[in-house]
Amino acid sequence: MAKNLTFSRGMANALITAIQAYFDAGFLDIYDGTQPANPNNSSGSANLLARVDLPADAFDDTASLGAIQLKGSWTEEAAILNGTATWFRLRESTDTGGASTAFVRIDGTCGITAGQFDLVLTSVQVVSGEPVQIDLASLFLPTA
Repeated sequence: MAKNLTFSRGMANALITAIQAYFDAGFLDIYDGTQPANPNNSSGSANLLARVDLPADAFDDTASLGAIQLKGSWTEEAAILNGTATWFRLRESTDTGGASTAFVRIDGTCGITAGQFDLVLTSVQVVSGEPVQIDLASLFLPTA
């Protein structure tokens, strides 16, 4: 029989609530270029466009339907480089950023349309020295 791993809503909510705590006071790095094959890899040739320092309590405290939302909105006051945001890496505060199988990380896509991208930005066009605002971000595990 083929694999068919699924989580109950209760299990998904418990897991995602535990996972989100790793990112409190962590970083959200926004890149251009091609997303790596998995979060264990370095960012490769992608350019770091912006780094958002996450608040100490970055996500809502309670998950629902296997998802947990960012608390409020996040803003980086000054982007690092000009470019088009295509993907992001959410990482814990102790992560040094290189290739690693030890650090807790999540990679995903960036865009401006909710429901189509993992991270929704006001604009994917990032301008050096200008603010970058994150309007919608959620951590999600599929549920039964």
